[in-house]
Amino acid sequence: MIGFVSKLVFALMVISFVWLVMEGTLYYIINLEKDILSEEVEDQNQKEKNDLINEYKELLRDVKNSSELFNLDLESRVEIIDFVFTAKTPRVFINSVSIEKGETVTFVGIGGIADNRESLSNLKDTLDQSVEVEQVDLPVSSFTKTFDIPFTITFIYKYE
Repeated sequence: MIGFVSKLVFALMVISFVWLVMEGTLYYIINLEKDILSEEVEDQNQKEKNDLINEYKELLRDVKNSSELFNLDLESRVEIIDFVFTAKTPRVFINSVSIEKGETVTFVGIGGIADNRESLSNLKDTLDQSVEVEQVDLPVSSFTKTFDIPFTITFIYKYE
């Protein structure tokens, strides 16, 4: 009987040892995988950061080039954008402003959405009545919809 018990104890010890070796090996493999994945994620994050930085540098370069191309200083652009948002009437949402300096005048385009025809008409009237603006152009096709009207208005901006 003692021989049987000692064989059983020995078998349990061998099984426990094998279990511990397997558990240790699995722990090592899992940590190795975790480290590899962490490095891959870090590399991906760094790549995304570098891509964003390059995109930002390219955008700055484009802005600088377009400023030189249009020969329009920052103060002038701010003045025009301030004018546009001051002239904006209620229930009109502006989502784009384009500014292009010509030889003698500055062309401005405003894009957005008006809640209804009256709001859009009020914006056009406000621009028409402004002393800083001439030749306001709002296509008649902008009035085909009754509500949520996408529009583009162009005009010439005169500096005071």
